[in-house]
Amino acid sequence: MIKRETLLSLNFYKKAAFTGGDKKFRYRIEKREDMLAACAWEGPYAYTATPDEKKKWKETEFSEEGLKEIAKWLTDLERNL
Repeated sequence: MIKRETLLSLNFYKKAAFTGGDKKFRYRIEKREDMLAACAWEGPYAYTATPDEKKKWKETEFSEEGLKEIAKWLTDLERNL
């Protein structure tokens, strides 16, 4: 389960992407223009080694609410693996 508290502050995403995972579930969160973009895929491979067609994406506003929405989306995906 991915909780908002396990994700970094919004200021971090202004400068870099964040990657994480648990067992076979992997994810990446990054800032794209004025949005937050999250990507999730089934491991074991890294983001760059996983084909795009095996990745799922979600975009939200760049805000605390958007980050909470991404945390919920990631948790829902992880439960369905």
